[in-house]
Amino acid sequence: MYWLQGDSLHCSHALTGRDIWRRTGLAVREDLSFAFNSADNLPLFGDDSAIILFDPFAGTRTAWDAKTGKLVAEGQLHIGLGNRPVSCGRFLIASSETGRLLIIDGVTGIDLLADQPEVSVPPLLIHRFCCLLSGNRLLAAAGSQGLIAVDLNTGRVQFRTDDPRLEFPASDLHAFESDGGLYVLLRDWDRLPEHAGIMTSPAMSRLLRIDPVTGTVLWSTDTVSFTEMHRPSGGNSGVFVLLKSVDESKRMRQASIVPVDVSIRVLSDVDGTEVAATSDIPLTFPVTVVRTADDGCIRIRAAGGGVKITPEPTPE
Repeated sequence: MYWLQGDSLHCSHALTGRDIWRRTGLAVREDLSFAFNSADNLPLFGDDSAIILFDPFAGTRTAWDAKTGKLVAEGQLHIGLGNRPVSCGRFLIASSETGRLLIIDGVTGIDLLADQPEVSVPPLLIHRFCCLLSGNRLLAAAGSQGLIAVDLNTGRVQFRTDDPRLEFPASDLHAFESDGGLYVLLRDWDRLPEHAGIMTSPAMSRLLRIDPVTGTVLWSTDTVSFTEMHRPSGGNSGVFVLLKSVDESKRMRQASIVPVDVSIRVLSDVDGTEVAATSDIPLTFPVTVVRTADDGCIRIRAAGGGVKITPEPTPE
């Protein structure tokens, strides 16, 4: 584990807490961590090969060997003011002063998209519109330009998708892969009081299935308000379990047991139409969706016990 303390960078054993190596005398500002999204590990980022310290105020980057602590690179790194960058391994995802999407290798300082057509992103919302996929690929929303997928291993753009179905007033983006398919969930939240760390239930969401190689949108479907979406393991990839909290403020409190309504939608992998569903099943939060059983039942664990639910076929 890597952490900063004062002007020192520590690499410590996760179990014993003993330092494996330490670098001291670093020019680290006390307010450096406030420049980043609290959910990320910045200003430190990296992978098994290197750990990088990024200082947006000084516009510098410093990289050390992750195992030995030996200095391997240092140099300039400038991003646009007002950015909320995120990290994916050794890469920093940010935007330039003009709003151009940047995917920068923290060791070399090279922008993977430097030779690509410009992709513009909202600098304050990058942390809500980037997802890391399998194979070390990054999926990012590119504003009105749709979606862009970048292979972080090679720096090549895998696909760029501009489809009218992506024109949705989303507050954030979530992507996941299942049975060879890529699903993108766009959520439109009622309010985003980030200072309180709470998101209220989205007013509407749009789910899209996308070809993971070409980026072609295969189908989309809109879903009414829900608090959380769960994906059971095993069985049909088109099973989606939706939770809607009766009292959202209580649900966000740790260790709270509150009533929730559970709905299940089973969508066709071919065109996204609903083939089975069940709704308004009263349970208590926290809820864990276990898996799809061989008999088609969805097993769910809740604070009040476990249930087994069989979605009813949707009338044609």
